Amino acid sequence: MRFTRLLWIVVSFFVLSASLKVPDGSADAGAEENTAKPAPPFQTDESALLKELREGFDWRLRVLGFGIVQQPRNSDLNPDNVLQINRYQAELDIRPDLGLKFRKVELSVKPRFDFDWKRWEDGVRSGESDYDYDIYVNEWLARYMLTEELFASYGRENLQWGPSYLISPSNPFNKDNGRNNPMIEVPGLDYARMVWIPSPKFSASFIANTDQGQMDFLRGFEKTYAFKFDYTGHKKYFSVIPSYRESDEFRIGFFGGWAASDALLLHIEGSASDSEDGSVLVGGSYTLRLGPTLTLEYYYNGAGCTDSIRNCFPPFNDSSFDDVLIRKNYILVQAFDTRIRNVFNVILRWIGDLDDGSSRSVGIVEYELNNHAKLFAVGDYFSGGPDTEFGSLLEYSLFVGAEYNF
Repeated sequence: MRFTRLLWIVVSFFVLSASLKVPDGSADAGAEENTAKPAPPFQTDESALLKELREGFDWRLRVLGFGIVQQPRNSDLNPDNVLQINRYQAELDIRPDLGLKFRKVELSVKPRFDFDWKRWEDGVRSGESDYDYDIYVNEWLARYMLTEELFASYGRENLQWGPSYLISPSNPFNKDNGRNNPMIEVPGLDYARMVWIPSPKFSASFIANTDQGQMDFLRGFEKTYAFKFDYTGHKKYFSVIPSYRESDEFRIGFFGGWAASDALLLHIEGSASDSEDGSVLVGGSYTLRLGPTLTLEYYYNGAGCTDSIRNCFPPFNDSSFDDVLIRKNYILVQAFDTRIRNVFNVILRWIGDLDDGSSRSVGIVEYELNNHAKLFAVGDYFSGGPDTEFGSLLEYSLFVGAEYNF
């Protein structure tokens, strides 16, 4: 009953708000999706209708093949590879994206076909190998334009926002932004949304996370409801995200950014709740004249654990890999450059755990062969003892492959 009343209030708010007269303008940068254009006049001619459908249909096909070599750690969290982390992996992913824009309706679906081979060299499965495949839909969406300013949608999405590179603490649904390996897709979750865009500077959304979709939550899934208010001004932007989880947890997230100069961008992102200490990330990026961009971030996680790594997890504590990062204090240093000689994209990233001294070094390189094909490599090196966060699962990982776009 509480959710039904809340939903009626939300619908009434958006419908009444959309009836207000506001200046014409395009969607602002704070809104996280592209919206359909106003519908053309109704056409009865069958050939014209088919032409309209053909012009509104869009597709893309990506085929990825990659191999992984990694070394599991014998640690407090993974003694004798009890987590069964494989040493070698080969995988072929087929990723079609299909979309249709027809008048006031927008439809999209992203089915996925994954085929993999794995081999273990550590622990109880040492010497074993296995083949597997998975067919699923990572994302799909049905969106309807109620008015030129008001949109309703339901579907499975990877809903991301915020300026941070390390983690997204303002997101009440999923903190993992997937930036440590952009070739691996972040699983989609199921959302119902209403988005109101009254002007280029302001947008408001109601978001209901109704199902876990493709995401696996170690703590278990809980429905979560949120508002999102976005403001974009001259050289600055700010968003506020109040949310409620069915375990009676109220939370408020926020993020913002400011262009201090043409070269220097500053940002902040965080959250606070009534059940745990807040978290905040502050950072900045500076672009050199030669092209590379340098980034520095500090992240404070008030709910983080400072005990030994084994005691951070149940039954001793309530940390979980759902949290992405489980300690209190982190620093990120990053350098990236794109289109080096028009073919190379390079990201170098170092993440330091200031509580236990462990770290993670990440290198991401892409080489564009032509407009359709590219080679890529993602390397990770983890330093720290067997009782530290980054030293608990892997010593290193090398991810190498190729992608072709049709």
